[in-house]
Amino acid sequence: MRTVKSMTSRQMVGPKFKGNSASPRARFSGDELLGSEPRKPKRVPHSMVKFTGAVADYANEYQKSKSFKIKLTNNATSAEDQYIALCPGGESTAANIVVPSGTTIDAIIGDGDASGHIITDTDKEVYCEGSPETVRRFLRYILHNPLRIVGMQLKTNDADQLQEPFYVVRHNITRTPASEQINPSDFLSASDSNEKLVEFGLDQLQFDDQTTVYFKLLEDCTLTITLFLGATINAAGVLATDAAQAYNELGITNERS
Repeated sequence: MRTVKSMTSRQMVGPKFKGNSASPRARFSGDELLGSEPRKPKRVPHSMVKFTGAVADYANEYQKSKSFKIKLTNNATSAEDQYIALCPGGESTAANIVVPSGTTIDAIIGDGDASGHIITDTDKEVYCEGSPETVRRFLRYILHNPLRIVGMQLKTNDADQLQEPFYVVRHNITRTPASEQINPSDFLSASDSNEKLVEFGLDQLQFDDQTTVYFKLLEDCTLTITLFLGATINAAGVLATDAAQAYNELGITNERS
């Protein structure tokens, strides 16, 4: 079972990004007399919501999630940091990504050229690869199917990289979006034996065509991002499952009479 550090008030990642530490549960009338465990309210997810892990609801979404891994390396000889879009908000090119800070996005994660490079300028070179599938398939999926990111693990060769925040922009056609931050450094402590590795849970991060997530990749840095995947709405999967169940229940053979 995956564990996550409990969060102090200092570790709150803005009002919408909280850790997965358990909150105190309200006790129901009679619990003390009966000596039973406090009951948890039951909530059935929407019928279109599916989970990537071996769970049927949100209760263990993070602990039993599946994952997707993205490895990036910045080999820029110009000694420049690069801004990388982890979720491009439906855009296919970095030039079209507009964020409130006015930051120029240098590249979107991807499979790159034949050598795996997503930036190949004369003095800039950024390598990217995905696992277990290609980054292209991951981007295609989140373009059409909203996907909850319930946690991250970051592993790097440079401890300074973990001081760099992830910026989250939720786009809205009726107002100018604001930028929120996820600060990996908030989840580090002096007792950690490895200052180049951190893992944390998230409650309200979703990758979709209305959300941009980007960060600064430091020069001469390799960063492996493991995304823990939670609930998703997969329209293609819903239709396929529903049709298969209907054919089985109704005994349909689909033969012309």
